[in-house]
Amino acid sequence: LFSNVVIKNQTSLTRPGWKLTGAVTFYESAVSIRDALFENNHSEDMINLVRSKFNITSSTFNSSDSDAVDVDFGEGEIDKSEFKNCGNDCIDFSGSSVNLGGIFIDGGGDKGVSVGENSRIKIVDSTIKKSNIAFASKDDSVLEVKTTQIDGVKIAFAAYNKKQEYSGGSMSVENYVLNDVSQVYIRDKPSAVVLDGVKMKANIDRYVY
Repeated sequence: LFSNVVIKNQTSLTRPGWKLTGAVTFYESAVSIRDALFENNHSEDMINLVRSKFNITSSTFNSSDSDAVDVDFGEGEIDKSEFKNCGNDCIDFSGSSVNLGGIFIDGGGDKGVSVGENSRIKIVDSTIKKSNIAFASKDDSVLEVKTTQIDGVKIAFAAYNKKQEYSGGSMSVENYVLNDVSQVYIRDKPSAVVLDGVKMKANIDRYVY
């Protein structure tokens, strides 16, 4: 249990022959994080949750060199939390099943929320500002988004195939508001994007990341 904790100015653990990606790493561990601040951590992931059940509530992740929260094969919830000034993806999922609510993202170097490698993600009530891509679903993943506001991003919604061992990603979005968005969506042929019940046509052959 992490409650009212500040973790800042950390790097990842390195030993001869191996290196962890997270400044903080949980492996096959149950963890609850609430009212915590992670700030100015210099690592590939500010926090990495691997094969873990978790709950993150009312916490702030600020100024990460790369990803803020990276979940690999995890199961859990993220509620009422903020992600600011992420060097790469603010929240990155691989092979995971997670529910999110009340998420605020301001400043993603690449993606606000990245969903990949057969993940199942549901997000209710979110705001994403100043990212390259707001939401991305790829590689056999399913992303459901309900009630979101997106402001100042290049691409609001992206569904595509990245790794050859998988197919495309799918995404359904209900009740969205867009401001200062260069492109509403991109979708390759193996993928699917549904916006307020309307199926979007494929408009790219392949996404070049």
